[in-house]
Order: sequence, then C-alpha cells, then structure tokens
Amino acid sequence: MKNILVIADTAEREQLALIKALSMAKTTVASIHVVIFCHENLNIVTRQEDITESGMQEMIINRTKQWWESYLHSQQITIPIAYEVVWEKHISQWVLDHCQKTHYDLIVKTGHRSESLFYTPTDWRLFRKSSVPIYCVALEQKDVDNVVLVALDLMAISDAKQQLNHRLLEAAFQLSLQTNCDLHCCYATEAPILLSDIDLINPLSSSSFITAQQTTGEQQVATLARDTARKQAVALTKDYDIDDDHIHIQEGVPWRVLTSLGNDLKVRCFVLGTMGRTGIAGKLIGNTAEKVIHHTKKDLLVISPS
Repeated sequence: MKNILVIADTAEREQLALIKALSMAKTTVASIHVVIFCHENLNIVTRQEDITESGMQEMIINRTKQWWESYLHSQQITIPIAYEVVWEKHISQWVLDHCQKTHYDLIVKTGHRSESLFYTPTDWRLFRKSSVPIYCVALEQKDVDNVVLVALDLMAISDAKQQLNHRLLEAAFQLSLQTNCDLHCCYATEAPILLSDIDLINPLSSSSFITAQQTTGEQQVATLARDTARKQAVALTKDYDIDDDHIHIQEGVPWRVLTSLGNDLKVRCFVLGTMGRTGIAGKLIGNTAEKVIHHTKKDLLVISPS
C-alpha cells in the first residue's frame, strides 16, 4: 500500500480517520493525502452582511485551513501529510472523480449510520461505486479484541465473485498482519438461497418446505452444503495459515450472522465485499456491508470486485 486518501472528520471533532491512517502508514510506509470538506448555505448570510458569497466562501476556507494547520501542529505528527481544503457539498461524487484522476490504494473515513429510504449517505455511495477499498472507522468501538473477520462467498460460481473472494482474503490477511490481529473467515447465507444456489431445491416452489419428509431431506442437504462450504473454505485459505476453528459456516441472514458473530468474537474490523447494488434494489434491499455498518460499532473494510 503506497497511497492513502483520508476524508477528514468535521473540524473541532476528533480526527478518527486520520489517526487510523497514521497507524496504517507506520507499518506500510504509505503516503497520506487528506481532504477537508467544508460547505455552508451562504444565501441568508450574504443577504444580511455586506459581503459577497465568494468572499464568505474564501473566509470559511481560510479559517478551515488555519484550524487544520493548528491541529497538525498540536498533534506533533512526524509523518509528512499532504492536504487540501475543498468547498464541496457532494462529497462522494468529488471523491469518486478525484480517485479517477489520482491513484489511491485505500480511502479512510469515519463511518456514519444515518440513512432512510430517500437518503443515501456518503458511505453507501462510496461502497456502491468506488473501485478503491474503503476503510470506515467506527465512531466508538467497545469490547473489541484483536480479531479481523472476513466474509467470503464460498458458493461463488462467477469469476467476478471468485476473484472478489481472493481480494477479500488477501486484504484481510494483510490487515491482520499490520494490526497484529487473528484472522477469522465466515460464510453465511439464508437456507433457501443456500440450497437453491447449488441447484438442489427450487426456491420458488411453494411446497418445498412443507412435509416432514421434505424438511428432513432439506436438513440433510443443508448439512451437506455446510460441509461443502467448509471444504471450499479450507481450500481457499490453505495458503493463509488459518486455523480450522477460525472458519465459521453459519446459516441465517448474512448481516445478522456477521454482526452476531462479530460481537461473539469481539471483532475489531470486518472485511466485506460489495457487488455495488444500485437503483431501486439498492434503496429497498441494500448491501450486506451497508447493513453491517448500520448495526454494529466496528471498523469496516469494504472492497469491490474491480
């Protein structure tokens, strides 16, 4: 890892994203570039004051720069840091455009969990569209241990998902080394999806789970599927020296399984992939990474297939 882009926290708040990036840079010798966003609605102010909107904007930018330089000086940071103050309301789009022009190996920002049906926060937009891995720092981590948990799709068939598995595992392995954490991996899926993915049942059939005989048969199939998933996990992780008891195969809604297992293991950071679901499906269904960041106070590293 050579270049880290940090999205600074709001001025006057603890700079969690920068602190995390600095700890990473110590072990990877990466360069850090910080972008400090500021934006205000100046219509009301400029109407009341004898000053132009551009003049007020320049004043705010200069004040932000002064605060940032004062902050860096007070922290006695020895690692060189490049930074810029940007007047921008649409943070995610600016970051996506910037990353198209400049190469980064990682984006670090503080995670936020405010969302509704008609509002998609910056984190979600970046998860869905960024080709650069994103590390979201939890606002307040409690009851954590030195554990990194990576979620893998052990039934993946498509080349894209298989390649994503390898990217996730490699990223999680490197992160565990850099942070001196134990590496665990997890595979979770809902029963109908688990069975239909290996073409053993028809999830659209209304009678698939009705009779006791069928229930017993499906339990056997589910057991077989779990065994198959474990064998896949062992094969996939053989070069990473992961203990067998660090491989977790569980049935259930993926984000629920992950958050529950994360609490049990006292996970410090989740490593998850995203296929970038967008549009109506993205708003109504969401992605596993988005649900995990909403329901758990843990760090989260999100990686896309590309």
